[in-house]
Amino acid sequence: MSFVDKGKFTIINKVGAHRGKTGYLISNENDQIVGIAFKSDDKRTARYGNAEACVFSEFKTKYGEWGIIKPNNEYLPYERLKMLLDKQEIYKLY
Repeated sequence: MSFVDKGKFTIINKVGAHRGKTGYLISNENDQIVGIAFKSDDKRTARYGNAEACVFSEFKTKYGEWGIIKPNNEYLPYERLKMLLDKQEIYKLY
């Protein structure tokens, strides 16, 4: 199951950090900031270079701690996400 299957999320063109990762803020359908979208750096996996979610501790029970971001069941390259957010302030995952 992909992170995006767990709710309606929006990635915002604002930078945040959590657990040693830096990336764009992710909000849920209630406009709560629930985590960050960062570039996966694990070269051993298919996720490498793609957008991944790191969820803040208070939301981990609901959404999990980590999750791959796969809108339409396809990996989202982090560089593509950066390009999209440079053109628009938000990227909706629903």
